[in-house]
Amino acid sequence: LIAQAACVVAVGRLDDSSALDQYARRAAEHGVICPIVPADVRERDQVLMLVDLLLLQLESKVVNA
Repeated sequence: LIAQAACVVAVGRLDDSSALDQYARRAAEHGVICPIVPADVRERDQVLMLVDLLLLQLESKVVNA
C-alpha cells in the first residue's frame, strides 16, 4: 500500500548523513520510492518543507494518473 501512496520520510535524529542512503536503499528494497530527508520537526520551516514535499508527491500522482 505504501508503495502506491504519497509519502515523505523525515529522519529526526541523524548521526551520519550516509544513514539517509541506507534508509533509501531499505525502502527501495520494499518498493517504496520517496523523499527521505533530515528534519527537525520542532522547526516550523522544516515542517513546511515536509508538507511541500508531500504535496509535490500528491500532485505528481494526480498528473500521472
